[in-house]
Amino acid sequence: VANKYYTKAINILSNYDKSLLSKDEIIDIENKISSINLFRDEYQGDDSEYTSNAILKEITPININSFSISSKTPYLVYLNLDKQMTYIYEGSNNNWSLVKEFNSSTGIGGKETPNGIFAVTDRGDWFYSEEFQQGAKYWVQFMGDYLFHSLPFDENQENIVDYTLGTPASHGCIRLAVEDAKWLYDNIDNETKIIIN
Repeated sequence: VANKYYTKAINILSNYDKSLLSKDEIIDIENKISSINLFRDEYQGDDSEYTSNAILKEITPININSFSISSKTPYLVYLNLDKQMTYIYEGSNNNWSLVKEFNSSTGIGGKETPNGIFAVTDRGDWFYSEEFQQGAKYWVQFMGDYLFHSLPFDENQENIVDYTLGTPASHGCIRLAVEDAKWLYDNIDNETKIIIN
């Protein structure tokens, strides 16, 4: 359940020997299964078909409220790969307003930023990669090693080593100006929906 494997959790809870349990224990398990079903329904959402359609089109302030896109927080993050821009919307399903636009830099050829529908899963104030000899501030994770983060810094966290924005330049993450990465880090909560296309 903690990892959102709701169907697996339901299957595990459903496979028990009733003869080994008391009536109260059986009721407890059935109640737990019911609550996990609710989590699963909320997670999958009624808007999954609409949101899937949304990733096939460019999302703009004019059309965003025609896709029935919901987020589990008051924010929605949209990254337009062609424009190398990140857009922050505030509101709720069919009532989104554009509040921020960030010039961005996504993955270069062979290390492309993934397309799809994601959610914020974690964050941190600094990381450093020995492999690439650079680090970044204010990272916000949305899938595996894929992050939104600041422009890359040297190991001492003092000097920016590449100021490129507006064109692909990363190893798959989304680079933002330092102040934009800080804003995202401070304001976009875990479980905020992210759409990238």
